[in-house]
Amino acid sequence: MYAFAPNGSQIIGTLERVSARAEIEVDTFVKKDGKLLFDFAGDTEIFWDDQYTVTRKGEVIFLAEDGSEWTESEIVLSESEDWGAGTRVRRMTRASILVLGCGLALLIIGELARLLP
Repeated sequence: MYAFAPNGSQIIGTLERVSARAEIEVDTFVKKDGKLLFDFAGDTEIFWDDQYTVTRKGEVIFLAEDGSEWTESEIVLSESEDWGAGTRVRRMTRASILVLGCGLALLIIGELARLLP
């Protein structure tokens, strides 16, 4: 199965956080206006053992090809690799669900009224 964002962009990864240490030139410290200034050495050590997947309200955050972030519950699964091509899925809001529900209720009432003598 393939995963897509509601905007049709393919999901390509998860949002991750890592810790790191940027190396500094140890003999470059100066204090200016109450602040310590120094030069970076250009190397950074990544602490991969500290890596973790970012979650929001208990849901994994996924990243799409277009750089957008999506929660687990927003992801659309498809057996087709090209599902997302030109696709745009509208997010359902409470208001749109209410309108949809009212519309269905009116449709059902109309059909029931036709059945009554």
